[in-house]
Amino acid sequence: MPVGYAPAYTSTRGTVTVPNATVSGGGLRAGAAVAMVNAGTGPSIVECGSKFHGDRFFGFASVTAADGVNVAVVTTRGSVVTPIVEGGGSLTPNGRVYLSGTPGEVTQTPPALTTPSVFIQVGIATTTTTMILITDARHGISG
Repeated sequence: MPVGYAPAYTSTRGTVTVPNATVSGGGLRAGAAVAMVNAGTGPSIVECGSKFHGDRFFGFASVTAADGVNVAVVTTRGSVVTPIVEGGGSLTPNGRVYLSGTPGEVTQTPPALTTPSVFIQVGIATTTTTMILITDARHGISG
């Protein structure tokens, strides 16, 4: 039975800003895949990939931000995102989009299941530069 979701088209573009969660790890690039982590000093937002905090994937950075800044993250299913594609490539429309091994970036090549990584489909490409965010397609941890 299909699950219904409310439309993601809101005045906030499907973003969430977590109080007291600031950027760490060297800043964020707009469109980067991000995770929320806690190193014992409070929540922070860092770029993530299939091999680095992929199990804590939270969404995509809405803007470029320096360390210490509180930033909005696009998290709502159905939101249109312009992700950072690994290697600066383009997306193939209608193709699945996964977290890549490079923190902050995505790929349309599924990660190899022979190396430790998180296998997460994060969206479906709609154009060569954009995708629709899906938030319910975690596939598991390999290795």
